[in-house]
Amino acid sequence: LLTYGRRIPVAELFARIDAVDASTVKRVAN
Repeated sequence: LLTYGRRIPVAELFARIDAVDASTVKRVAN
């Protein structure tokens, strides 16, 4: 997977998605 001009490990990709989900949930909940 090529993103941001470099290869991103799958684990990092999922970590980014998890971070976005967590921040979205917190924003919606407040």
